Amino acid sequence: MLLAQLSYFTGDNCSVNVNECESTPCENGGTCEDLINAFQCSCPAGFTGLPWGGRACDVPLTGCVSDPCQNNATCVPSLYGDQHQHTCRCPSGFHGDTCETSTTFSVTTGGYLVIEVPHINIILFFIFYFNSVDVYFIHFFMVLVLVNNNNLYLGGVPQEYLNRTTSRTGFVGCFEDLLVDSQPVLPQSFGPQPDVQMGCEKSDWCGPDPCSESGRCVDLWSDYRCDCRRPFHGHSCSEEFTSWTFSPERNRSFAAFPIMQQHAGDVSVSLWLKSRQLNGLVFQLQRENQAYLTVFLKNGSLYIAIYNSIRKASSFLTDGEKVFVAIKKEQGFILFNQMQQVFTPREMIGFEVEAGDVAYLGGLPEGENGRQWGGYFKGCLQDVRIDDTQLYMYSGSISQKPQHLSYLPRNSSNVLEGCVGDQTCKMRPCQNGGKCRVIWNDFVCSCPLNFSGKTCDTPVWCVSDPCDSGTRCVDLPDGYECEYLRLLLSKSQSELLTHSFKKDVLNLTENEHLSFLVLCVSSIRWRFPPRQCDVDLQCEHGGVCTDGSWGANCTCRPGFTGDRCEVDIDECESDPCRNGGTCVNRHNHYLCECVSDFSGEDCEDTKQQQQERVPWLMVAVPLACLAVLLAAVVLVCLVLTARKKRQSEGTYSPSQHEVAGARLEMGSVLKVPPEERLI
Repeated sequence: MLLAQLSYFTGDNCSVNVNECESTPCENGGTCEDLINAFQCSCPAGFTGLPWGGRACDVPLTGCVSDPCQNNATCVPSLYGDQHQHTCRCPSGFHGDTCETSTTFSVTTGGYLVIEVPHINIILFFIFYFNSVDVYFIHFFMVLVLVNNNNLYLGGVPQEYLNRTTSRTGFVGCFEDLLVDSQPVLPQSFGPQPDVQMGCEKSDWCGPDPCSESGRCVDLWSDYRCDCRRPFHGHSCSEEFTSWTFSPERNRSFAAFPIMQQHAGDVSVSLWLKSRQLNGLVFQLQRENQAYLTVFLKNGSLYIAIYNSIRKASSFLTDGEKVFVAIKKEQGFILFNQMQQVFTPREMIGFEVEAGDVAYLGGLPEGENGRQWGGYFKGCLQDVRIDDTQLYMYSGSISQKPQHLSYLPRNSSNVLEGCVGDQTCKMRPCQNGGKCRVIWNDFVCSCPLNFSGKTCDTPVWCVSDPCDSGTRCVDLPDGYECEYLRLLLSKSQSELLTHSFKKDVLNLTENEHLSFLVLCVSSIRWRFPPRQCDVDLQCEHGGVCTDGSWGANCTCRPGFTGDRCEVDIDECESDPCRNGGTCVNRHNHYLCECVSDFSGEDCEDTKQQQQERVPWLMVAVPLACLAVLLAAVVLVCLVLTARKKRQSEGTYSPSQHEVAGARLEMGSVLKVPPEERLI
């Protein structure tokens, strides 16, 4: 940018400045600005070529042609007289005529830098490292520091001063562009420092995952930390807290832990659980032999009891898989696994875990009633904690107390180290040649082809194809059935079937095919092995069982039906009662309870019709009785007359004296043969 001095004015009194831009002195797109007795050319930047400079933007600037600036610095060309020059505008973190010098240095854990300075102000940019669980953020900040003594500490202070701070730790991260009284302080001038390094190179400590896929990695700039998921622990989460087996085989187990300190306010109980048993006491807190918090299994689900108030907390979870259980008291609520509300403040009696209480795992000692909580727990427990204090189990004698907070057991019984399953195959549960395989606290039977079921106790009959050709075999729990398809045809259907077979069934139209399948097919079934009376079949309600070639069959009394005569036929099902009558089912018959205006067996008559028929009945019944009586009298008279007449015709009747004399004379002689007697 040049100023051109023009030594003339215009006007009567030379008070008017001449516009020097009127003659357009700026070339190559330069912009002219009129000044007093001068003009100024603003030259274009030259986006497609060299920038222009000089008095009238008529000189190409070549000071940046050789690209002298380093580290992505911006080069600005200039013209001083006839000499082409340049200026490098350095980005953050670099300094020098060509931005060749780095101003960045890093401080690792425990390190710091001391600079002797007078009372001055310091401006610096630095990268701030913020640690939050497993996330770190890198930002640039400008900081103004007022120094009140001759020593400037960067990144930390000596330990005697560090102990007076809140964090008790120094800064970990990078500094750059440190200025003291507007003069750069370069790390190259520090000399060797063990905890101060040139540049700001940082290793990715969390990649690849150093936490064994069992925790969250936290990058600490010069190291890492693993926040392990339970039940894992250790620097790399490669260790796992030991599981403990309760009630192995047929034993009963429990463990008792005295509480050594108070757990005030919100308190939590958490553990890992693995079981196949439906019922059992998992955890209980007692004070003076009174339970105030109990966790137990019932029908495979988890329940929580606060004193005597019981609530269901989970669905079925005793399927042999390891599950995490967390119960927390928070602001008067009892939460299960942080989400589900089990008790509300209005439903719960408050409690505190205090020193002197006792925590029981897996059951209660002999003599204490644990049946109401399902008896002894059978399965595995792991990493049991009250808040962050672990109920620490050990076998034998403990050599040293664990590093983390823990309670040690006061006494325990039949608790095994590790998660050990029962030897479930030693009782040989698999039948019919099945092979037993042990899985944790259970077994699996590999059954032969013709048996199935948990213990291979169910025959699979149809595998051997016992039914005749043209029939279909159907397995039953205690046998099998052979299904035989037969045709039930009406006359029209028979004609259709005959016609269909004549023209080949495969050539049926779609509608004919549907008619053939829907209307003509039913099935007959018989089962094997045949059932036997009193062994496989017992008839009810007086039914008679009969053994036949196809097996036992029940012949039912009237009013009963079903395979075993177990069904009482509902005679009211057909709704026989008319006119609003109520049907009452009886054995093999029914009764109709009629409303007030109707009568009859089925409530079919009105009372008016019945009254109209009464006079006729009163006349007809006596007349009929009289007619029957007269007919009977006439018939008796005729019979007596006929008999008397038949007795008097062709019959000899001796006198009484003759009869008596004959009897006396004949008493001393032999009887005459019947054919020689007189008639």
